[in-house]
Amino acid sequence: MTDERAVLVSAKTKKVDEKYQMSVIAAGMASVPLAFVWQQVQDFEALKKASDRVEEVSYSKKEQELYLHLSALDYHARMTLKLDFKEEEQGNLISWKVIRGHFVGMKGHVLLKRYALKKTEMSLEAEHSSTELPLPKILLGFGLEVVTKAVAKSLRSYIEDQYKSWSRTPPSSVQR
Repeated sequence: MTDERAVLVSAKTKKVDEKYQMSVIAAGMASVPLAFVWQQVQDFEALKKASDRVEEVSYSKKEQELYLHLSALDYHARMTLKLDFKEEEQGNLISWKVIRGHFVGMKGHVLLKRYALKKTEMSLEAEHSSTELPLPKILLGFGLEVVTKAVAKSLRSYIEDQYKSWSRTPPSSVQR
């Protein structure tokens, strides 16, 4: 990925054997160390601050379930995701699957990978297969790309702003 400021998004839908298959891929670079990004993305309440498209968030640490209420183009989606965290030295992975709501059955992962000392590559992959589309046709394809890109840019900006504040007065719980 050469353009560090780019947020690349691809959303595709096709019909195969009477089923719709939807895939979303997003990737971007943040000028923030991996450890800091990993800490920030686990603060799910920050999703509300990072994007005006997220209306409600709640997370059960015990059940590792994340509830999201999203809105875009007058469409509202509510879903509960089951999360699985894997922490590694060169990269961290959050695997997820929607277990309740509009996108039930959708699954994917968020990968955070060390790119350099103060750069983290962030990517998201999602796939969904069902006999009906989880979104109205107006939100598929181009609309889904635009919404995903807007949320990704907002989230990256939020994390980088948090890092700037933290760099001035680092809390004792986070190590550089």
